[in-house]
This record gives sequence, structure tokens and C-alpha cells, in this order.
Amino acid sequence: MRITVSHRLFVLHNATRIGIARGEAVEVLLSGAQAPIKWFADNDEVLKIDDTEGLKATVTATAVGVSTIEFKQRGQVLGSLVIEVFKDITDEAVRFGAEVSDEQPD
Repeated sequence: MRITVSHRLFVLHNATRIGIARGEAVEVLLSGAQAPIKWFADNDEVLKIDDTEGLKATVTATAVGVSTIEFKQRGQVLGSLVIEVFKDITDEAVRFGAEVSDEQPD
């Protein structure tokens, strides 16, 4: 099974882990599997999943934290996706060592 994550700014194929800002939404598409597939998130406060039994769902980051979504069929885990939710994009940039300052006019 392949997991594809789409956002207005990017598309990730064969995704296993992503980081997004709180309030952002991504579309998660499962391919190479047949429905029904149960979607189970281990930290429900962090994510809102709009469909938990299909091959495609919109996942919204609702709170700061980390959640793992497991995709199960007949009790067997077919794959998983870890989503880390940041307060905002500045938090994520700083985590990677970037310096953030006020924008300077040209």
C-alpha cells in the first residue's frame, strides 16, 4: 500500500512522516489496497479525519502534538503515517535551525 499526501503547497508520495502547521489540512490517499480500510489515530486531539473507512480522507491539524494514523484491514496494519503538528510555520523553521526575523523591504 502507498500513502500519498497532498497539500496546497506539496505532494508527497510514499509518505511515512510529515509535519504541518496547526489549522492546515492535507488530503491522504491510499493506493494499492481495497476498501474498507479503518483509519485509527492514536492522538485524536491533534487530528481531525473526515472519513475513517475509505481510501481517501482530508486530515486537519487541530492541535499541537504528534499523532500516528494506522491503516487497518481485518485487524492487520497495512501502513501508518506519523503527523507532527506545529504551532505555526515559524516553529517548524526554527526546529530546523533557521533564523526568523521581521521581513525587510527591498
